Amino acid sequence: MLPRIKPTLTSVLLAALTTLAAATAVAQPGSVRDRRRQPPPPAQPQPPAPPQPPPPPAPPVAAHPTEAPPPVRNERPGARRGMVWVEGRWDWQNGQWAWTSGRWEKERPGKRWQAGRWEKRGDRFEWNVDVWVDLPQFPTAAPPPPRVDRRGGDRRGFEWVEGRWDWQNGAWVWSTGHWEKQRPGKRWQAGRWEKRGDRFEWSAELWIDAPTFPTAEPPQPRVERRPGMRRGLVWMEGRWDWQNGDWVWMGGRWEKEQPGKRWQAGRWLKRGDRFEWEADVWIDQPQFPTEAPPPPRVDRRGGPRRSMAWIEGRWDWQNGAWVWMEGRWEKERRGKRWRAGRWQQRGDRYEYEADAWDEIPQYPTAPPPAPTAEPAQAPKAGYVWVAGNHEWRDGQYIWMPGHWERQKANLRWVDGRWDKQGDRFVWIPGAWQ
Repeated sequence: MLPRIKPTLTSVLLAALTTLAAATAVAQPGSVRDRRRQPPPPAQPQPPAPPQPPPPPAPPVAAHPTEAPPPVRNERPGARRGMVWVEGRWDWQNGQWAWTSGRWEKERPGKRWQAGRWEKRGDRFEWNVDVWVDLPQFPTAAPPPPRVDRRGGDRRGFEWVEGRWDWQNGAWVWSTGHWEKQRPGKRWQAGRWEKRGDRFEWSAELWIDAPTFPTAEPPQPRVERRPGMRRGLVWMEGRWDWQNGDWVWMGGRWEKEQPGKRWQAGRWLKRGDRFEWEADVWIDQPQFPTEAPPPPRVDRRGGPRRSMAWIEGRWDWQNGAWVWMEGRWEKERRGKRWRAGRWQQRGDRYEYEADAWDEIPQYPTAPPPAPTAEPAQAPKAGYVWVAGNHEWRDGQYIWMPGHWERQKANLRWVDGRWDKQGDRFVWIPGAWQ
């Protein structure tokens, strides 16, 4: 028995191809399909295209504009140190206006940018190119008016240098004011622009030696608003001082009082061709005044007060100066009367005769004042007019107005009177007689 052979893949494929070939051979000839690529049919001749007309010629491009450029556009470049902004402009390109934006150019020492411009020449506009031009070294016109800088208050030990116009790169540039530290014995002299020939030149500022003494009197004193009075302190008025060749205002201040002393303010005195300061100092105050006091002031006391006496204000001599003592109310004292003091001249000085509560005299030693005028009274049936008179009360004469008294039958009214009896005056009262 022969061994069994295992079929392979190759043998299987060969058998399939043999079977396919045999089937093709016995097929009908009319059923055979030719799958070969057939040649294309011959091309048919095309009729000739009609001739096309030539394109119209392009319009000529104007080499120069005949109308002014549009308004310039607004550009906001800001600022850059060491750079110059070249403004944008309208350019003529291909027969129409085209905007060229601005740009930054680096500054050139001694040069200034001169912007170009469109100028009409005949029937067209032509561009006058921009260029760097040499700067004028000196200005030919005076500087603008000075600006006002805000410097704030004064600074002790510093000098304010006013701002000024400077000539930079062919243009006026404002230099802001600043503070300079003071230099002992020196004074700041401001510079200035001076015309020399056809140009202006700068006369530089500098520190110069300050004069030791002023040759002109000081300005008028300033008006200072000082606080109210302070007990035990003396107000020193402000004054002008000479410092580093200039007048400097020294504000007022309070100084503590010194017993038995008086502050004597200094003053500027002219001696020869200069002014010198006579220093202020504490001096021994005079014990008594040598001149009469000022006129009395008028105090506002209001209306009367029951059982109170008004004490008028007066001038007092304190620390070598007149001081006003305001009026006040004092409680009345039974059997007493207030006697105001007064200043009396005795020799070369004035002394104060003190005020005091004095005993009220029971009788006056001087005659009464003249009667006070009263309006005339028309007769009144059944009455008698009793004229007014002075009465003695609390050590002084007091006017008592007249009044009507009822008529008494068969009697006549006799007015009272003051009668001198010895060293006094006695009141004899009126009566019916």
